[in-house]
Amino acid sequence: MINSKICKLKEYKNLASISVMVIITILTQFLSLSRTSLVASIFGTSIEMDAYNFSLSIITFLFGFFSAGITTIIIPYYIKDTTTKTVDTFITFIFLLIALISLILVCGRVSIIRIISNRTSNFVEISSNALLILLIGQLFSLFSGVTVSYFQCQNKYNIPKISAFVIQILIIIFLFKLRKVSIYQYAAIVSVCLVIEFVLDTSIAYFYGWRFKPNFNFGSKRFLAVFQMFLPTVFSTGIYQLSLFIDSSIASRLGVGKITILNYSNQIVSIINTAIIGNLLIYIYPRIVKQIKMNGNQNIFWKNVCFFHLIVCLLACGFVSVGYEGISLLFQHGNFGETATRDVFWGSLLYIVGQQSNVIRDLIYRYFYAKGNTKDPAKNGVVISIVNILISLLLVRYIGFYGIIIGTVIASFVSLIIILYKFKIKIGFTIKIQEVMFTFLRNIFISITTISIVVLTKSMLIINNRQLSIIVFGTETMIVFIILVCFFSKDLLKSVKNI
Repeated sequence: MINSKICKLKEYKNLASISVMVIITILTQFLSLSRTSLVASIFGTSIEMDAYNFSLSIITFLFGFFSAGITTIIIPYYIKDTTTKTVDTFITFIFLLIALISLILVCGRVSIIRIISNRTSNFVEISSNALLILLIGQLFSLFSGVTVSYFQCQNKYNIPKISAFVIQILIIIFLFKLRKVSIYQYAAIVSVCLVIEFVLDTSIAYFYGWRFKPNFNFGSKRFLAVFQMFLPTVFSTGIYQLSLFIDSSIASRLGVGKITILNYSNQIVSIINTAIIGNLLIYIYPRIVKQIKMNGNQNIFWKNVCFFHLIVCLLACGFVSVGYEGISLLFQHGNFGETATRDVFWGSLLYIVGQQSNVIRDLIYRYFYAKGNTKDPAKNGVVISIVNILISLLLVRYIGFYGIIIGTVIASFVSLIIILYKFKIKIGFTIKIQEVMFTFLRNIFISITTISIVVLTKSMLIINNRQLSIIVFGTETMIVFIILVCFFSKDLLKSVKNI
């Protein structure tokens, strides 16, 4: 009886923690949208904004090799409570390597940008100067990844969320106070705020017991074992980052504004994912590690996968229903026109459709990581990134800008098929995978039905006010979707308790 009450208390505590995390992130992403809206009104789809986004894509590409891998490797070691010397050695080596890469980037930035972008000297100059400013902030942001990993393992994952919330407020305050800013001033504001975020996270982590001492014992067996596990994640993440970077490079050659539109499309999807899916992934990964360590139960894992897919389907329905009105409200003012708004909407919509494959694949990746297998996800990442690059290059010749995004969506679906096959071969299904596939199809059916009903309603009930349209049709989407889920997927809702 007592154990039952304790379990229920833990369930409610877990749900409360997730709820708080989602609320904080939604508020943060709302501020991020407000910031994006301000920046769009100031710079529009100008050459300055293109240059800013292009320089940021270069840094993201290079640092992306390490960011995901750092979290993937550090979390299992913090959970297993192994010697901190091994983790300290790993962190020391990675940051020395990043410092070397940053130095090379600073010295060769002009030549790199000129060759990759094939744009005017004005674009190259703005990009190279913006890159110098942005590099500082992005370095500190990468360092924050270590303390974020520590917070996750201590079930204090809301702390870095609060820091991010504060930083978004600071950036918006700076933009409002300065009113008119140059692209260099904007880059400086972002970098300064990222440094402040690093100081906040590190100070709080230190208060809760996190410690780091540089260790240069790179020849130890423990470090070599960790590094050997880290290399495949670097390779797979790096190839993926390469495909994203090539997307930006292709967009840069399609004319002024295309990089910015691609970036905004990515940003809209990223904000949606961070608010909901990202939080759940942060919360669930340490639990996947613990579940496998205790009993290797796949049943709970696959129920969670189906539930995540259902959430993505709801997000897609909401975006189809009121996404255009939302983007118009946020972006279409100042120097941002109607054509750019339409392009951002369709680009974001295509990306969101592809998120169905991504969320399932990312959870399967984490199952592999939890079992110490980073090689198979790495191989999958390499193959799919190559497919992504080839398809995008092919489609952009025939359908232009949207070919870049469609190539990414197709590659994501192929990626899911391959990793499912790898799961069957290397791990094996202890559940009926046919039932899981049926649940995915059922989620899609619910989504299509919801969209059809809302689109029909919109055709009969014309609302010219964008805010009112978002409220009415957004609410309708939520209500219709939930009713259909209760009718067709009542069993799936029960899995929420096991997250």
